[in-house]
Amino acid sequence: MTKILYVDDEPTLLELGKLFLERTGQCSVDTVCSAPQALKKLNSKPYDAIISDYEMPEMNGIEFLKTVRTSGNQLPFILFTGRGREEVVIQALNEGADFYLQKGGDPKPQFTELYHKIRQAVQKRQVEESLRKAHESLQHQTEILKILNTVISETHKTESLPELFEVSLDLTLQLLHFDGGGIYLLDKEKKTASLVHYKNLPEAFVSRIRNVIADEPPYDALFIRGESLITPHYPAISPCASQYNIESFASIPLLSKGTIVGALNLCSAKKTIISDQEVETLLSIGSELGTIISRMKAEEELRTKAEELHAAYEEIVATEEELRQNLDDLRRSEEALHEREESYRTVFENTGTATVVLEPDGIISLANNTFASMSGFSREEIEGKMRWVDFVHPDDLSWMIEQNRTRLKDESRALPHYEFRFITRSGDIRDIYLTIGVIPNKKRSIASLLDITEKKCAIRSLEKSEALYRSVIENIQDVYYRSTPEGILSMVSPSGATLLGYDSIDEILGKSIAETLYFNPEERGDFLHSLSTNGFVRNYETRLRKKDGSPVYVSTSSHYYYDESGSIAGVEGIIRDITDKKAVEKALVESERAYSTMIGNLPGFVYRCANDADWSMEFISDGCIAVTGYAPDDLLHNATISYNSLVHPDYQQTLWDTVQKFLYNGGDVRG
Repeated sequence: MTKILYVDDEPTLLELGKLFLERTGQCSVDTVCSAPQALKKLNSKPYDAIISDYEMPEMNGIEFLKTVRTSGNQLPFILFTGRGREEVVIQALNEGADFYLQKGGDPKPQFTELYHKIRQAVQKRQVEESLRKAHESLQHQTEILKILNTVISETHKTESLPELFEVSLDLTLQLLHFDGGGIYLLDKEKKTASLVHYKNLPEAFVSRIRNVIADEPPYDALFIRGESLITPHYPAISPCASQYNIESFASIPLLSKGTIVGALNLCSAKKTIISDQEVETLLSIGSELGTIISRMKAEEELRTKAEELHAAYEEIVATEEELRQNLDDLRRSEEALHEREESYRTVFENTGTATVVLEPDGIISLANNTFASMSGFSREEIEGKMRWVDFVHPDDLSWMIEQNRTRLKDESRALPHYEFRFITRSGDIRDIYLTIGVIPNKKRSIASLLDITEKKCAIRSLEKSEALYRSVIENIQDVYYRSTPEGILSMVSPSGATLLGYDSIDEILGKSIAETLYFNPEERGDFLHSLSTNGFVRNYETRLRKKDGSPVYVSTSSHYYYDESGSIAGVEGIIRDITDKKAVEKALVESERAYSTMIGNLPGFVYRCANDADWSMEFISDGCIAVTGYAPDDLLHNATISYNSLVHPDYQQTLWDTVQKFLYNGGDVRG
């Protein structure tokens, strides 16, 4: 059952969405009417996905999304809103929304699509989480296996207990990065434990701990009860540790078939954190080392008893019986080793990641079912027959072959992780993240392949969106800007430098807008007053100062922008150069003034009229007062009297005919 938190300030839509989604039988929906209520819900109850409207009081959908992502919550987030602007979609996806779905239309197909988006987002997030855990688990197990294989391989080559102690302690210090340590053997009869081998320990410290009473505190916890002592701050437990420069300390019992035979002690002057992986590795080493010590002690006893056979025939039967018992122990050790191999195979098969074992010649000797499924071939077709190069894209083949050669010669010089293109049986190309290492003393490699195709596609889509946004800002003809609440220019498009005559925007970024960019700094205060009235301004005109000190007329449309807490973070907007517009307006005013002066000084009067029976006036100069005795307002549009009525009746028809003749012939009439 998918648990969904649905946030919208429209109760009707909430009820409709809840009804539809729960009708699928796959969803359980909790509804709230605001983002703050939703945040409280998220803190008190687990959910699988979030659906949120965009436009809501108190906090909109984008701000809600930012708050959720800032808290570390990566739940699938679907923005389901009536707002369809491109910038809202881009911002939602940039802030981490999984899908954007626009409201409107028939609710049935709309909620059906919403349900599919929820399933898709939840399944995707579940797959990603599973892959991450599987990858971490594989790395963890691989590291433990590598360390254990190294210790087991080297210690099995030793022929005596002193050599075993030296080799095992050196390897453990080297592989787990401790400074020094020692190995104790337990004498159960005497109830004492003796330090039989140590390295990089101060002699004064060794003299204190060389022989200890096993059944007295604090050593009884280790040698009697088999409890490990691990602390990143040893001086807190043993104050004398500070004088020996010991910061962290680990003491692990050496066990053989559940019996305590000794202890492995490690310490470090700088190491302050002992991880769970290191603890698990130490416990495994302790078990292996205890078994080998018991075996070698048993072997030494066998040799001693074999020598005694020459002196006492009576002891032969007892010695043979003891020998058989020790052989049984060896057989059980072999069986235990076989069981461990089966355990490793189980890990290999069920790790959840495509995994293969590669021979030195490139043959895939072992492949798990995940690899077979990804490749499209069966395991029978792959194992012992196909090479790893058969699955590599031709363009990646040469450098991967070189990496493989380097790894087989010196693993430390080869890359342990890299990406390449994988070709399946059907010819599909998948993007793969590869983790590979050489199995110690085997010249064989083990490789883990993680399919990151979908992740790469998502990254490419994000890069495309970012490039589009960057291109808009860099190529916009008007100027886009942002400033801090203190009036400092924090962001500006390249066109800003062009407008103000600067070589680069770096010359004006970080500068005070009022003092550096305004032609008259006091006008900045007028602008902020207008902005504070409504929170925005439209086509607000002012003057800016160019680099050379000259003014430039601009029009700006600006508004406040806010931070995640809802506080004003500054001002942003668009600035447009209107210098040419201002010049045209000024020229027009001058032209109209000159035209008015000219008309006012002409003899008689100037007029423009309609070609109708009244000669209806559309414009007439003030000179008409002296000629007709009527003011322009009396004659305009026949308000008091028509112009035709001022013409002597004997000439009215003659005037009409003359004008029509001239108009017909394309001439003009002067009167």
